[in-house]
Amino acid sequence: MTKEQIFDFIKQHHIAVISTVNSSALPEASVVGFGINQNFEIYVATFDSSRKVANIKKNPRVAMVIGWEQGKTAQIEGEAEHITDSEKINEITMGVLEKMPTVAKYIKPERAVFLKITPKWLRYSDLSTEPWQREELKFI
Repeated sequence: MTKEQIFDFIKQHHIAVISTVNSSALPEASVVGFGINQNFEIYVATFDSSRKVANIKKNPRVAMVIGWEQGKTAQIEGEAEHITDSEKINEITMGVLEKMPTVAKYIKPERAVFLKITPKWLRYSDLSTEPWQREELKFI
């Protein structure tokens, strides 16, 4: 599987699970809507009161799982950062939230936090084939 095919697989999805670590070193996972750009950077909009925001402030390392149907999935490890640039927020809003109008109606500007996840490692797996297909990408 090529890098472009992996990108296309991820782009077909709109929901992922993101995992962070709390201040007691315990994992916490949540479902998020997301968008992705050609550099495999992932964008998420969430609430300022969410556990993931508090966790990321203390430890920006995150893991994500995208897709799981039919044995196909992408696992991503990377670092999250809070985006404050208004132009970038508008771009994210148009690119991410337009795909998920049910989420957009809940994101209030005064409570919204926008995150960018920069991948460090990615594994695509297709467990529906024999032998299983796995491809790994590393990002600098």
